[in-house]
Amino acid sequence: TVSAWCYFAVFALAKYPDIQQKIHEDVMKHAPTTGPITMERIEKMEYLYAFLMEALRVYPPIGLIVRLNRDEENFKGYRIPPHTTLYVPVYLLHRHPKYWDDPEAFRPERWLSPDSKDGQKPPRQTGTRGYTFVPFNAGPRNCIGYQFATMETQMIVATLVRSLRVEIAPSQRDVEFSLTSMVTTKAKPAVEVVVKKR
Repeated sequence: TVSAWCYFAVFALAKYPDIQQKIHEDVMKHAPTTGPITMERIEKMEYLYAFLMEALRVYPPIGLIVRLNRDEENFKGYRIPPHTTLYVPVYLLHRHPKYWDDPEAFRPERWLSPDSKDGQKPPRQTGTRGYTFVPFNAGPRNCIGYQFATMETQMIVATLVRSLRVEIAPSQRDVEFSLTSMVTTKAKPAVEVVVKKR
C-alpha cells in the first residue's frame, strides 16, 4: 500500500502544482537542504501531513475492504446471517457528499485544524474519522503497519519535494485519468511524470 500511496501522492503533486509548492515551502521551512530530514522535522510539517491524508482520501490504496461477519447482525432493520461476505467500498465512502464537503475537490486544507500552529500537527486521524475515512481499515483489524507506512510516505515525499519538482508528462496533460481497483488502486492509463531539479 505504501507504493500505491506514493504513486498517487506523486500524481497529486504533478496534477496540483500550487499544492506542490506549498508542500515544498513546508518542507524547506522545517528541513532546509543543508540539514537531514529527520522524524522530528517531519513531525512539524503540517501541510505535508494534510496533503498525504487528502491523497489517501481521494486515491485510497485499497478501494474495497472485504470482511466476513462471525455472528448474526442486524443493520438498519436488515438481518445479516453469520458468515456473510461484507464489502466496504472505501473509494465511494471517501467521496460521499454526506460525509465530505466538496468531496471531488482535492483540498489538503480540510485536514488542518483551524487552531493548528507552527510545529503542531493537525489532529492525527486514528484511521476512522467516524468510520468515513478508512484507507487502512478501522477498528481492531486495521492495518498494523499504518503508522510506519505514514512515516515512510512522509519521508519519501518530503525528500522528493525538497530537491525535485514533478509535472505531468506533456503527452498526458489533457488525459482524463480514471481509477481501477482489484487489490490495490491504479490509475488508468498509467500516470507518467517528468521530474526536474529545483
